Amino acid sequence: AVLLVVGYLLVCFHSTAGEMTLRLLKAAPITHSARCLDGSPPGYYIDRKVNSTGYVLHFEGGGWSWTEAQSLSRSTTALGSSKNWSNVTSCYGQCDGILSNDKKANPDFADWNHVFIGYCDGGSFTGTLTTPVNVSGTLLYFSGKNNMDAVLDDLLAFQGMNKASDVLLTGGSAGGLSTYLHADYVGSKLPDHANYKAMGDAGFFLDHPNIDGVPVIRQDFQYMFNMMNSLPALNSGCVASYNETEQWRCIFAQYTIPHIGTPIFVTEGRYDSWQLNNILQLGCVHNGQPIDSTSCSAAQLAAFQAYGESLTGNISQAIKDLPGVGAFVSSCIVHCQTIFNEGQCRWDAWHIGRQSVQQTVGDWYFDRSTGNSTLVQECRYPCNSDCPVVT
Repeated sequence: AVLLVVGYLLVCFHSTAGEMTLRLLKAAPITHSARCLDGSPPGYYIDRKVNSTGYVLHFEGGGWSWTEAQSLSRSTTALGSSKNWSNVTSCYGQCDGILSNDKKANPDFADWNHVFIGYCDGGSFTGTLTTPVNVSGTLLYFSGKNNMDAVLDDLLAFQGMNKASDVLLTGGSAGGLSTYLHADYVGSKLPDHANYKAMGDAGFFLDHPNIDGVPVIRQDFQYMFNMMNSLPALNSGCVASYNETEQWRCIFAQYTIPHIGTPIFVTEGRYDSWQLNNILQLGCVHNGQPIDSTSCSAAQLAAFQAYGESLTGNISQAIKDLPGVGAFVSSCIVHCQTIFNEGQCRWDAWHIGRQSVQQTVGDWYFDRSTGNSTLVQECRYPCNSDCPVVT
């Protein structure tokens, strides 16, 4: 079925049960100055349940483009352009975990409307430039914040979200960071009566030097912060707490989370595999291979354990004074635990004690007393026998 709305041209495809179908916001470049990196329109995928007033909003993950050159390269891919987005999505291989329609696998959220927000700006929806930047003769658009606005406005106007009773904002990896950065802003757009909370998955990227002491991730995010003019899109409470030379910190979760007013849930691996490879740059982390003395040197093993302690410590510090907070921080070498990723469904795959992330998130969102909704595992790897080897 094709839907045409006067004044706002949309492309909407027929869906079958369980599919998430594309809604491309073709007028958004005009109405919202919203564009993917290459200038194509933003959009989202939705599995609409017309009898449901609950919504899971999921920010797609997919890393960042920290420089103009990286942005140019990214603009030719599905993470920088919507030109080749398919009519339906399988999310990260399967729309599973918290996006699953299977009530047995996802008892709390299967019947809700599921929204997969397409990620094509490379900056965790923080870019605020309304005019393009010329990069080697190609015009690029850094307008991720406007993309987010276009999606939210469309959901409110045309997908019933203006009458939502429950909304859970989520995201994985770069989308997990987006969840923390925009939790309060998204909440400000929703109806006052909605039970609104936010859960970031693998989005607590640590401001930490690499194994050689070089602050690579800080330098990358600082450059992107300036290149995309991210400041206006960031948490206002965080921004107000730093002087101008330090406001870049608010693009990191550890500095933003203490200022979030929305009830949040932190899902993270104590030994996040992406962070070990790309922030710590450990050099001995490989999928399917254990971390031990046969694969890593003594210095690498020490840095590995120290990073886990730092990540856990920073999470505990960031959330300690927040009301309504929840957490599932497992002592696993893992990146993303609430969605299908790297060939695995992780939603109910491993536990802290006897609790899975699926149960813990549900207990937290619905304020159930059946279990502990703040689980931060502080034992050293490999203390949790439930964990996968490395994912």
